[in-house]
Amino acid sequence: MRNIKKVKKSSSLYIEYALLLLIGAAIGISVSYVLPVPASQTSTLEPAVINVAEEFQKDFDQQRGGFEFTEVLHAQSGSIEFFKIENEVKLHKHPKENHILYVLGGKAEGMIGDVKAEVGPGQLVVIPADVPHKVKTISNGPFEFILFSTPAFDQDDIVWLEE
Repeated sequence: MRNIKKVKKSSSLYIEYALLLLIGAAIGISVSYVLPVPASQTSTLEPAVINVAEEFQKDFDQQRGGFEFTEVLHAQSGSIEFFKIENEVKLHKHPKENHILYVLGGKAEGMIGDVKAEVGPGQLVVIPADVPHKVKTISNGPFEFILFSTPAFDQDDIVWLEE
């Protein structure tokens, strides 16, 4: 493992942390570091190295609204989940959560607000809080991605806009 600079307690903390996670995702692993939070808000998050390819081979433990997922890491400030979409996820929004998707496999077409795009492996998709979005798989296999959420992903923060 390369010598990685320690995460500092500064205004750039979250940017450095997100870049570390994205670099890890790009090379096939997810690297995490405990984010400093007040003692009253401590979490069970610990430093970890996760083999993304191995984890995607396992069964995901949750399903909802056209997608299946498993939570990888969770802290009050944010979370990381692995997602698979076999067909489509209808139009919806997350009033409180910002999402960044790093696409690992498959291809999909989708809409985020007024932006329509086709996405595939190696691309980042940014979905700001409260912006309607939907996705439809257009590849033979599932559309697979890592979801970075801030604050942490909450299934109850989904407002379905079409059935």
